[in-house]
Amino acid sequence: MLRDIGYERDWMTTAELTGKSKNHAHSWRLGMNFWWNRQGIKANTGVYAHTIEANPAWLNHNGSQEFAANTGGEYYDGHETKTAIYLSDDWQVTNRWWLSAGVRGEYYAMGGKNAMAYLNATDETPTYTENVRGINYCVKNGKVTQMTNRIKNYNRQL
Repeated sequence: MLRDIGYERDWMTTAELTGKSKNHAHSWRLGMNFWWNRQGIKANTGVYAHTIEANPAWLNHNGSQEFAANTGGEYYDGHETKTAIYLSDDWQVTNRWWLSAGVRGEYYAMGGKNAMAYLNATDETPTYTENVRGINYCVKNGKVTQMTNRIKNYNRQL
């Protein structure tokens, strides 16, 4: 059994101005992107066994119908925002030759909180041992960590 309580909300906007030179040799674009995302999940897990027949009966494991309770429990609450401004120009030099150039600047921010056990998926040593999933794992007994990252990215194309 897996019980997910999750959500995802997105807002994506692009605004763009375009134009051409009087002789139509240049086609330019000036634009802006704003992309916003919010997502989260609270999940718990358990295993229930039953017989396979017309009227199945529950099977008990060590006196309980549920076993391996919450060994796959998850918690994540995060957000992402990307803002970009760009300018580009297509120049028709001759009937057979054209050039294109542009610049783009981006600001990307993400953050939130989660209950990760490993910061690196390839690392076999847990960063937060209290978050290693085991039977009856619970987020309130683990460690919820904050994460933040901000990136500025500048590009040019010729």
